[in-house]
Amino acid sequence: MSRRTFVVVVTIAALAAAVAGCGDRQPPPPAPPDQLTPPPSPVGSPAASPTPGRDLDPDQAAAAAQALAVYERFLELETTLAADPPPPPESDERLNKYTTSGVHGRVLLAVHMLHDHGLARTGTPRSRVRVTAVDLDGPPPRVTIVDCFDTTTWPLVDREGAPVAVADAPPEIYAVAPGTYVRIIHVHLFPGDGWLLRDFDPPLVREPDEAEVTC
Repeated sequence: MSRRTFVVVVTIAALAAAVAGCGDRQPPPPAPPDQLTPPPSPVGSPAASPTPGRDLDPDQAAAAAQALAVYERFLELETTLAADPPPPPESDERLNKYTTSGVHGRVLLAVHMLHDHGLARTGTPRSRVRVTAVDLDGPPPRVTIVDCFDTTTWPLVDREGAPVAVADAPPEIYAVAPGTYVRIIHVHLFPGDGWLLRDFDPPLVREPDEAEVTC
């Protein structure tokens, strides 16, 4: 295992402290060189995990903090899109800022299906995230995030705001029963684009015990 590849469990608070101590240092990008541009400071950060199991060096802490900030911005956008699903291409344009490939396609499809069927999601999902791996050797550099994603406060509703039971949702709509599910998110550093959500593994959220992750 390379010196710059670690399996970690870190909190947002621990990352903030580490980044504060490293000044302007940033993780080196893959060739060709690329300049990292941190996203805006997250608003309403998800709840953090317990004490980190391993410390990060300053470059790893900076990478993890930027990846978490991108994911948190994505969560805000996902909630906004689901609350008032727009038709294409508006949702595509906004998702391009934070996602690529599998994440982009899956969320875009879900948003368009909600719009087409006159459905939406109300409220806000609860999210508890932790960084579990940082690999700066790449290519490309990547950060792995685990999110214990609680949908009990994010129900499916119709145009009038009336709840829609999962069993009554159209078959094209991916509607999970209220509960806590796991997202394993891979955030990669792309030359010229910065940190973007590359994919979910598994592609669909599932129960924590099935994903062998403790929430």
